[in-house]
Amino acid sequence: MEQQLIEYFPLNTLMLINGSFPMPLMITKKLFNTQYEKTTPTIQMKKKIRKFYHKRHFLFKKFDQGIVLDEESWYSVVPEEVASYIAERLHKRINDQKINIKQIIDGFCGSGGLAIQLAHKFNNLLCIDLDPIKLQNLKANSLIYQKTIQTQLNDFLLFECEFDENIILTLCPPWGGLNYHKKEVYDLEKDMTPNLSDILRKAFSISCNIVLQLPKNISISQLITIIQQQSQDLNFKRYSLEIEMIYINNQISQLF
Repeated sequence: MEQQLIEYFPLNTLMLINGSFPMPLMITKKLFNTQYEKTTPTIQMKKKIRKFYHKRHFLFKKFDQGIVLDEESWYSVVPEEVASYIAERLHKRINDQKINIKQIIDGFCGSGGLAIQLAHKFNNLLCIDLDPIKLQNLKANSLIYQKTIQTQLNDFLLFECEFDENIILTLCPPWGGLNYHKKEVYDLEKDMTPNLSDILRKAFSISCNIVLQLPKNISISQLITIIQQQSQDLNFKRYSLEIEMIYINNQISQLF
């Protein structure tokens, strides 16, 4: 009988390639609970993003101390508690495996949700974004958390860096706006700009150690296929794939 694995969200089944996975795969789950504050925004906001104002202290616990966000960041920033958890897990994994980390590179840093928490755990952090407004937000927000972060105005796909397995990349690429979740299956090639193939092609030219944030409604089979395609010509040591399901108030929110 042909083996199958049911994906953890109700999409299609994932057919095992040649009867076995091309790489070790682990799926884990992390739950976060929060209470949102249904208050009237004190700042001018478009109607479509007003609901995110209720989540402001979940996005940044120190929001009232002067956090600044552009429109896109309201719905794309990694919430502080989630970001802190990801940074702590990454730090623990590095220590457990005794990896000598040269640098952490955040390739799509945005307004700093994940970057600020990474800065609490790692000294050599470089944050890249092609939007100067987001870099300004990051600098202002990081100071509120008493962190000074090195930034670079650049397109990650154009960023120049020699390959080094002691570099870790954290990548939270844009998902194309607020409507990504309305698709039954989010296509990592057609719906994401830049598409995941281009992102991973660049990423694998820098390091094989990657932390990637993706929408909740992707196809795991497509993800595995893209990873295979973009790494097949590279002489990497044996690597594995771990998918962490991030649930907020019992609703799946995103994948890392």
